[in-house]
Amino acid sequence: MRVARLLAFVALLGMLVAGCGSGTNITNGSGLQGSYSGAYRIVEGSAIEEGSLTVVIGPDGALSGVMLDNATAGSRTLTGTVRDDRRFHGTLFHPSDTYSLEGNLTMVDPKRVVGVLARTSSTGVPAGTFSIDCTAN
Repeated sequence: MRVARLLAFVALLGMLVAGCGSGTNITNGSGLQGSYSGAYRIVEGSAIEEGSLTVVIGPDGALSGVMLDNATAGSRTLTGTVRDDRRFHGTLFHPSDTYSLEGNLTMVDPKRVVGVLARTSSTGVPAGTFSIDCTAN
């Protein structure tokens, strides 16, 4: 009986230790690694910008992307990190300013990633939202 309890305790302890992690990258958790393309939308008050977006998420959680504005054909750059809990923190380089982006990404089906991220200006002022809707390539 003692041996059975000891084995059960060791097994439980092993499961608890194996389940702990730092939550700092996507290597083991998010499943979002890969190349995606789709659409983005920036909404700030009544102003709306829409365009196409191509992003790559590496095995270390690094995200890089290129955007093309539908109205002006101007390009924008997106960089950042996706944690294993799918939390994104990054930077949007836009002709008008450099913005911080923060929010969660969600996989709505096996090949589609969406997210609505808070956008903050370089001076720390809230600047609307940045939304993505991308499909795996």
